[in-house]
Amino acid sequence: MPECKWKPDFDKWYNVNKDAYKFLFEQADEKLEDVLSESESITNKSIKMVTAVIAMFAFFVGFLIQKHIPIGYNSIFIILFIVNVSGIIYLIFPKEVKGRGFVPSELLPKKLNSPEDKDYQEELLYYCAVVKLEEDIQLMRQKNSVRTKIYLTCIILALVLLVAGAIIIVAAL
Repeated sequence: MPECKWKPDFDKWYNVNKDAYKFLFEQADEKLEDVLSESESITNKSIKMVTAVIAMFAFFVGFLIQKHIPIGYNSIFIILFIVNVSGIIYLIFPKEVKGRGFVPSELLPKKLNSPEDKDYQEELLYYCAVVKLEEDIQLMRQKNSVRTKIYLTCIILALVLLVAGAIIIVAAL
């Protein structure tokens, strides 16, 4: 098992009651579920946003072609559309996310079968699970924070492009 970045502030992990570990585990599991739901929500909103942005881009380019307006004059808008779609695609396919549950090799401590810990196996598993959940929660919170900022930037950019595109279209009519 890799070395943990975070560890609870207990004097001795085996002195903590099993029910306390169970409560900590349940709370941490619920929090991870919330954080993962937030991540899924960002992904789902991004899928809707990329659909809208691509439709807006297709309409804008189609209008330019129909009105015989040189695309070169509007290349900055096209570049911004491409940047916006790239940012949204990053949101749809984040690089590193944590899933629900545990991989046994990440959860199972090396000394689970040691004779001196025989009476504390369940507590040891809960301890390891709580530590792993905390690490996953912290990682996903950090990822969600970055993804939320990118999402807001993409929304603002999409709105700016929508308004600028509308201005160009109205001016060309």
